Amino acid sequence: CALGLPGAERMDLNYCLRTMDAWAERVKAYTAQMMHHFESNPARFSHSLAYFKALTLVTALQQQCGVHYNDAKRDLSVPLEVADSFLFGIIQGNGGTCASLPVLYCAVGHRLGYPMVLACAKGEGATHNYVQWDDGEVRFNIEATGPKMATPTDEHYRTGIFSLSRQIERRGCFLKPLNMQQTLAVFLAERAQYCFEANCPQEAIHAMTWAAALHPKNEFYFNTAGIYYNHWLGLLARRTPFGFPEIFITKLQRQFPPIIPLRFELDLCGIETTERLLYDPNHDRNLWAPLRQGRWPDKLPVEVECE
Repeated sequence: CALGLPGAERMDLNYCLRTMDAWAERVKAYTAQMMHHFESNPARFSHSLAYFKALTLVTALQQQCGVHYNDAKRDLSVPLEVADSFLFGIIQGNGGTCASLPVLYCAVGHRLGYPMVLACAKGEGATHNYVQWDDGEVRFNIEATGPKMATPTDEHYRTGIFSLSRQIERRGCFLKPLNMQQTLAVFLAERAQYCFEANCPQEAIHAMTWAAALHPKNEFYFNTAGIYYNHWLGLLARRTPFGFPEIFITKLQRQFPPIIPLRFELDLCGIETTERLLYDPNHDRNLWAPLRQGRWPDKLPVEVECE
């Protein structure tokens, strides 16, 4: 989901995957090495093998693999960059953040068969990711963006900087364990945000719309896609001259699943067609430039039919 984004040019995908495989083996070995501590004193680990495994995973990654928070990004006023939101920033860069570190813990945990999933809380002006362990019998939250592991309750993510109404919590599906499809939606939404900031509204809309398709219960994804659409529409409106032809979509091969309203996809095709017409150099020279100058060109089309 980071491919092609500004700042991701140095990302080495194969190196990152190999590194996480190696780190999983390091965690596995460290867990086996430390198992006698659990067996001799289980009370130290709350009599929970699950807690012990989570703790050794975090400890091994931090102390033996060098996984750490990027201290330059601890101040919430400091803007995040692409490397702060995706795994390559941890592996190839200066460390992670609450957007990427929980993803790494899950990715390594999955390689070991651990029942670790991503969850999201709503913080001050941003979304905060964390990990949940749930094997059907034992369930706890894992917070490990600092040098130690904590296991805060769900209520922790409803207070302080995470304080939000139950309505917002419901509409955004916050504090809920995410399956793999919904987790992909989180990554696509992050991609969409960076595309939008890079002034690539079309890519931003597509990424956010796919996030909405993958996790339709999260109302904010589709609402944000609509915000991006309106922003793009405003940009094109300033370039569209009076007399621009009306566009009719006469045939549509759908790009998105049926959960996405057909009307939205038709509107998106219309605005994509508008941009292609506006930025076509021949059309701009022969049609749109004269219109902007107050001259009515010959053979100006009244309608455009688009398949």
